[in-house]
Amino acid sequence: MNNWLTKKNALKTVMNPEIFVYGMSRHKPPKDVLDQYLNCISDSDKSLYLAQKLNCHKFVIQHYIHHRDRLALISYKGKIAPQNEEYFMIENALQSTVSIFRKTSGLILFK
Repeated sequence: MNNWLTKKNALKTVMNPEIFVYGMSRHKPPKDVLDQYLNCISDSDKSLYLAQKLNCHKFVIQHYIHHRDRLALISYKGKIAPQNEEYFMIENALQSTVSIFRKTSGLILFK
């Protein structure tokens, strides 16, 4: 499952990995298992879309944190029920980042 060259997990199946993860989700596995398989999808946009569709909140939050997308975290916070683990995960990520405002094509970058 681990690619020795890129050190990234890869899912080797005959079928499309997105279809595999979606099919597996129909059997209601724990969200942690889905998160592991979502990490194996090479296209991050497809894995993010699928994670949002399957309500894998931790995967979506970690994706936004990894890409340093503060605005997406703030908007996703509204979709999460308050006072649960995912909500506190977003709160912690938003509070721990020290924002540095730079004029780089209108984007806000984080340090």
